[in-house]
Amino acid sequence: MIGDVRLPLGNPLFVEQFEKDLKFLQLFLLLVNKSCPIKRIDLVWAEDGPAGRVGLRQQHLSTKQALAGPCRGLLGCDNLPEPVFCNIVNDHGRHEAESCGVSDKAAEMRVRQTGKAEVYRCHAGLVDIAVPVICDGQYIATLFTGQVLPEAPTQDGFVQIRKQAAALAYINWDDLEKAYMRVPVVSDADVRRTMEVLEIFAGYLATIWKRLSEMVREQQRKDRDLHLERKEFAHLVLEGHVANQPMLRELMSRIGLTRYPNRVVVVKFEAEEDYHNPASSFDLALTRALQAIDEACESAGNVCWAHVRNRGVCIFLRDREERDAPSLTAQTFVQKLLHAISEKCDLRARVGIGGAKSNWHYLTDSYHEACIALAESGDAVALYRAALRPNEELGLAVGKICRSIGERRLHDARMLVTGLPLQVNREIGERVENLAAQRHFFEYALDSMGYAAQQAGAGVDELSRRQGEGRIALSRATGTFELQEAFVSSAESLLDSVRRLYAGRPQKLVERACRIIDRHLQDKWAAQEISVSKVADALGISVGHLSRVFKRTTGQTFERYLMMQRVEAAKRMLLEPLATIAETAERCGFSDSAYFARVFRKIAGCSPSEYRNEPMAQRPLAAKEHMVPPALDSTAVVSPS
Repeated sequence: MIGDVRLPLGNPLFVEQFEKDLKFLQLFLLLVNKSCPIKRIDLVWAEDGPAGRVGLRQQHLSTKQALAGPCRGLLGCDNLPEPVFCNIVNDHGRHEAESCGVSDKAAEMRVRQTGKAEVYRCHAGLVDIAVPVICDGQYIATLFTGQVLPEAPTQDGFVQIRKQAAALAYINWDDLEKAYMRVPVVSDADVRRTMEVLEIFAGYLATIWKRLSEMVREQQRKDRDLHLERKEFAHLVLEGHVANQPMLRELMSRIGLTRYPNRVVVVKFEAEEDYHNPASSFDLALTRALQAIDEACESAGNVCWAHVRNRGVCIFLRDREERDAPSLTAQTFVQKLLHAISEKCDLRARVGIGGAKSNWHYLTDSYHEACIALAESGDAVALYRAALRPNEELGLAVGKICRSIGERRLHDARMLVTGLPLQVNREIGERVENLAAQRHFFEYALDSMGYAAQQAGAGVDELSRRQGEGRIALSRATGTFELQEAFVSSAESLLDSVRRLYAGRPQKLVERACRIIDRHLQDKWAAQEISVSKVADALGISVGHLSRVFKRTTGQTFERYLMMQRVEAAKRMLLEPLATIAETAERCGFSDSAYFARVFRKIAGCSPSEYRNEPMAQRPLAAKEHMVPPALDSTAVVSPS
């Protein structure tokens, strides 16, 4: 996190922008080097701070580094004298942790806790300065400088240093004494001025950090908006619901498309239960795979992708309008895509390629073709191939049937199936010489319907059996009328599988909703939060769909059932001797005791106090027949949706 912005590991945007500021920061260090008696400055990032999480730990900032850059020539800077004394003490960095690092680490902890700069003596007796870099209360780094003496070196001073560093057995004391006598000497005023300069520098670093944080926050917001717009575009083109062409063109412009796509590529990943890697989770692998797809599409240009629920990753691209095979452009893109995914993670991915279309309204057909190719082939790249491609109008008709199946409008699907043979006669022809063309089309239609039914949740084994029977029936037909009857019969059989699936879902859905309500009402904290939106979220459906299914299945609204269950829970609590009415109201999710009393009287026919005194008394309960929803009654009849 930077400020209140969460950044992914190794955030490239933040690092890139910081590197742009690095040249000016180095220039500042060189100006300090020319004007201050204390020359050497180092920026040390916090080990547990945000810099490491965004990839800045390797971005060093020091006077020595600045002198190695191009800014040195602009200012005519001299070489930086080597800190001979310190190099001997830490053995040129080989024993840093047990020597200089001890005092520097202690100083870092102090300035981190106090938030103020500090002048301190290192373990070898030199004067150092530590200045914290803090942005919005968050510790980021420390500026270190010093390695100077406040007074001229003396023999007595070196004796004290030798005592303090006696544990460092590797030191050559003669060399150290010579180096000590050459340590720069500065005044107290010089130390104060240098500290003030570094405090200004630390403040500017904090300002840079905050600016970059705000920039990243804005970029993340744009990325979220782009993600939603891609999903909206995917929904529009796959459903074919757009009549407002200017709106679609504006949406395309926002997501970076300059031309209408004409082909759909679908990426499917292995199921979570099939993923086995003790070193990584499925969610992490999927996130990395989606990041690889995003980078591949961005580098390709004029390509849009969206991760759509129950559809997988849909990629829309502009390809040469070849009917039977993708162009070299599409083939190259798919291979690069798979390579990019394999570089990011070990999640197995397969790609289905649909056919190119002449109009974006028919991209839903390209999507279904890509899905069918994946279902029929186990290859990493599955290309949809058909002996005969239906014309666009017939393909659109099949797409409508598949959408009706996915949206549970089985009556509409049946009507469309019944009318399809007439449309086939008109588009292909009904004479004997058109028999083969019709047979190929009906095979295509059954394949598409089978995949739509599978996506809806119908059993794969049953679908495969029914599709196999349908293909046999189509192959045995000797005339167009017999062929069309075989298709309608086979399509009805597929719809029956989906109808039975949907017929049982409302009752199961209501049973799950009732169990969620019961579980929450047993928890005094969760009871206050339970609502139709909470239950719908837990079930993964919309509030409107839950309300409609609950009403149709139980004969009462969700809200009424929930309120009655709250009252039932309150009745149980009122029988507990130590439970007060106010406590009962709160634990059962009522906003106040007066409201609780009104609702309790309306449903139970008496006040909470009266019920507590005489729980077994006979009272008129207008709502009693609705206390248990029909979904929980084994004799209830649920009509198909």
